[in-house]
Amino acid sequence: MSIATFDTIRRLSSQRARQAPRDGDEHLVHLLMAHWALHTGRPLPAKSSSAMTEDELLDFWADPVLAGPAST
Repeated sequence: MSIATFDTIRRLSSQRARQAPRDGDEHLVHLLMAHWALHTGRPLPAKSSSAMTEDELLDFWADPVLAGPAST
């Protein structure tokens, strides 16, 4: 792992420390979102997933590379 990856993990951990999960499901969502953020290079949302709207969740999870080429 590179130093940048460790710095990213440390930054993501400190951002989420204030919003510690309260149960197993919430913890799983936090882990999956942090993994997706590291995988895609996207920043974590400023608010918790339970406070996000449907459109905000879709924007975070949507991956244009997996969607394929745009229709013309």
